[in-house]
Amino acid sequence: MIIRSTSNFEKKVRKLKTKDESLKKRIDSKLKVLLQNPKHPSLRIHKLVSIRHEAWSISVNMQLRISNLSFTSAGITFVDKDNRKLSLGTAFKKIFVRFYNYFLDGQLYVLWIIGYVPFHFVRHFFYRLCGMKIGQGSTLHMGARFYQPAKIAIGEGSIIGDHIFLDGRAPLKIGSHVDIASQVMIYNSEHDLTDETNKAIEEPVTIEDYVFIGPRVIIMPGVTIGKGAVVAGGAVVTRDVPELTIVGGVPAKEIGKREIKNLNYRLGRARLFQ
Repeated sequence: MIIRSTSNFEKKVRKLKTKDESLKKRIDSKLKVLLQNPKHPSLRIHKLVSIRHEAWSISVNMQLRISNLSFTSAGITFVDKDNRKLSLGTAFKKIFVRFYNYFLDGQLYVLWIIGYVPFHFVRHFFYRLCGMKIGQGSTLHMGARFYQPAKIAIGEGSIIGDHIFLDGRAPLKIGSHVDIASQVMIYNSEHDLTDETNKAIEEPVTIEDYVFIGPRVIIMPGVTIGKGAVVAGGAVVTRDVPELTIVGGVPAKEIGKREIKNLNYRLGRARLFQ
């Protein structure tokens, strides 16, 4: 009976999926010795329980790593996403940040729904409620999406097209009388490809007054677009754009200059129900 039980348990242990191959090999080795050298039944039971405990450690460790916990013979330890040990203070700080991010995720989901309400004043009310600064006469059309709207500031008289993406993980400043077309994406956070952990780096983005940005433009972190500049549709802006300069392409390069020098115009009205 004990031999049958041991054999069945051996099959279960061998099916465990774990990254800790060295520990799995030790368990396999113990089972092999146990089966090849029968001894007193009570001793076999004791060893079987020991092996079960070690196998349980593998299973639990595998299941809880996603929660930044690691079960070992020394007890419970906190680990990061790269399985490095964390101090208690650092672990609790990460736990707080994780729950705060859950709250932000819920907030962004609500704003995404609000973004499809076909009334500008309703959308603006909730955007401002979440900390976004929207100047007098400025508007965002339907379908806007955000990260951390509290760090986004828009000046006066600016019109932003539908299905815009605005990244507020670092400060994002959009000036006055700025015209941004549909489906533009503005990012101020990216991954550091030279870092071993692929950590995120954040840099502010500034779009100065009287800038015109065409449809489906992508603006990358750390970029400043100077007063009166124009970005042609579909461009990817990776560097600063000087004042009154027209850029286009991937990556965006200068393709012309804006002749007008006295920038004091006002944009037209926003589209109703859009």
